[in-house]
Amino acid sequence: MNKYPLILLVPILLGASEASAQNEPKPRPQPPGGGLIGRVEKASGKVLTEAQKEAIRNQGRETRVKLEEQQGIFVRGVSQLFSLPEAKVRGYLPKVGAPNEDFDKNMIPKVEKDLGRPITPQGRGKLLQIDEAKKLAVRPIQEDLARVISEQSGLSLEDSKKLLPRVGL
Repeated sequence: MNKYPLILLVPILLGASEASAQNEPKPRPQPPGGGLIGRVEKASGKVLTEAQKEAIRNQGRETRVKLEEQQGIFVRGVSQLFSLPEAKVRGYLPKVGAPNEDFDKNMIPKVEKDLGRPITPQGRGKLLQIDEAKKLAVRPIQEDLARVISEQSGLSLEDSKKLLPRVGL
């Protein structure tokens, strides 16, 4: 009897080590017609090739990492501004990809509640500056993803931007 079951030998036979095969990121299953790929296919009226889907997925993963970095910068800025723990500030935010409307209506009351007082006009101004800096940093990240979607699907850049999930930062 072999020491290794056949399933473990397949990656080795294909030139990959057992360790690298186990460390490969597993693609997240997408619901049929769902997720970003589904929205792109619906908007373009065509089924994308696997290569096109993979190009969008790769850019999507890179986008997520960059957006999470920007979210971290934002969290640190707010944390330092109000002397609140980063974990507390992170808890105020929607997750990347979740709706992010009404920043003032959602975040400011949470900060004020934890501070036990209203935010001063100066504090509110600094908070909005931190938010604007984040928005400026996020815009080119989103545009890179929209560009790849446009290139892979044939949709216009503007139509591709409309398909992007809300950033949730």
